[in-house]
Amino acid sequence: VKGGEILDPEQFTSVPSRLGKYQIVKRLASGGMGDIFLAKQLGTAGFEREVVLKVLHPHLARDIHFAKELVDEAKITVQLRHPNIVQMYDLERSGELLYSVMELVAGQSLATIQRIYRRKGGLLPVPMAIDIVVQALDGLEYAHHLADREGRLLGIVHRDISPQNIMVSNEGWVKIIDFGIAKAAGRVTQTQPGMVKGKFAYMAPEQ
Repeated sequence: VKGGEILDPEQFTSVPSRLGKYQIVKRLASGGMGDIFLAKQLGTAGFEREVVLKVLHPHLARDIHFAKELVDEAKITVQLRHPNIVQMYDLERSGELLYSVMELVAGQSLATIQRIYRRKGGLLPVPMAIDIVVQALDGLEYAHHLADREGRLLGIVHRDISPQNIMVSNEGWVKIIDFGIAKAAGRVTQTQPGMVKGKFAYMAPEQ
């Protein structure tokens, strides 16, 4: 069950214990488009780095539209290098599995933190809320003003800055995640006229 939705176990991505240079540790989440795994990147001389793999369901990876969606996210996010945006490292394919490799944020989503405070009968302390908002805005400002080598704005708009897509690390860093539905001039796929992406409560003013 995720967010009140009962997930079909047959949708879960069946992955081997290792994908290329990545050793699967455990499944972190499952959704309609794919699964999220904690993994270790293995290198020479005992090099290891924990990363997150977003693995598209095999039946969707065979669908050119959904595959392009993941490619879009990778192409957008790999250009974003800012301390308040989760870093995209790579996009790879192993057999019929298409997956992206991302920075691991050891912490909780803002949505989870809010739920914890509500269960205690309170709200986020004002200084904490302000710090989270300021860091998130720093990341968004960077993305909005990012330009290509010719100085042309990439036109990146996240379109879903909801508490679920804001991570807070154990060290207090705020990281924006999930640029999968971002609007950008260089997207491979484009939103059809009349189609709205994102959550109504968290839409960007540009929409």
